[in-house]
Amino acid sequence: MNEDISKIANQIKSTGFISINNFLGKKNLNLVEKILSHKNLKGKDSTYPIFISQYLIKFLKMDIGILNKSLILKNIAKNLQLKAIAEKVFESECELHMIDSYYSERSDKDILTWHNDIGLRENYLTENFYEESEATLKNKKSKVSSRGIKFFIYMTDVQSNNGALAVIPFSNQVVKTLTSLILDRKIDLKPYWNLKNLRDLVIDEKNKNLISQKLGSEMVESFLHNTDFINQERKDSNAFDLEMQKGSAVIFDELCVHRGAAPKHNSRIVLRYLYRRK
Repeated sequence: MNEDISKIANQIKSTGFISINNFLGKKNLNLVEKILSHKNLKGKDSTYPIFISQYLIKFLKMDIGILNKSLILKNIAKNLQLKAIAEKVFESECELHMIDSYYSERSDKDILTWHNDIGLRENYLTENFYEESEATLKNKKSKVSSRGIKFFIYMTDVQSNNGALAVIPFSNQVVKTLTSLILDRKIDLKPYWNLKNLRDLVIDEKNKNLISQKLGSEMVESFLHNTDFINQERKDSNAFDLEMQKGSAVIFDELCVHRGAAPKHNSRIVLRYLYRRK
């Protein structure tokens, strides 16, 4: 399994993500299905306690059921060696920061548009951006949480135009380099959470040259080519959709550019684990 962990981690380091069919395995799939049924998800708290303080709050509320579910989900994470994968990616000690279930009703609207998780959003405080970015890229201790590795485990089948996650390969490299140059005050900070704003920053001649010096012009041009769809009339592409079966997983660096397609044909259920540097 150590060899498998290395292969998984190396691909995430490089391209920013990996998709793995039948990731849960039959036994774990059966356990999770009992916890994440439609009946259990609708209108209920979808976050599962992982820290002592969270357990205490649930205990005082006599919510014993969710405590038992949390223990089962944490044990599944241990069996799947999620922590070991995250630590291999970061080459640093990591810890579990979140377990939640993500339920999306059938809809013609994208679950989330093309974005990266670290980029500054419009009308957001720049102080928080700098603190979070330094915690993420420089591993500085901070009250603001750093970005990490997310394990996105499907509990329903997904296809293009029906709930699929899409990830732009190597976009993590571009976002990481851009963010690093912003922290070094070599590139002016502007919003770049959404893909259109990100491209506008990268395509600026001065910025593009600085990023290319670190990554190489080929990777930068490939990123711009792969994301040109955002300037077209449809402003979307199915080229990067990851069609997955129930029990399969996408593991990705939160710095990647990604989006969740509209669940047009049926509702979608996802189990998510998030690991960050300790």
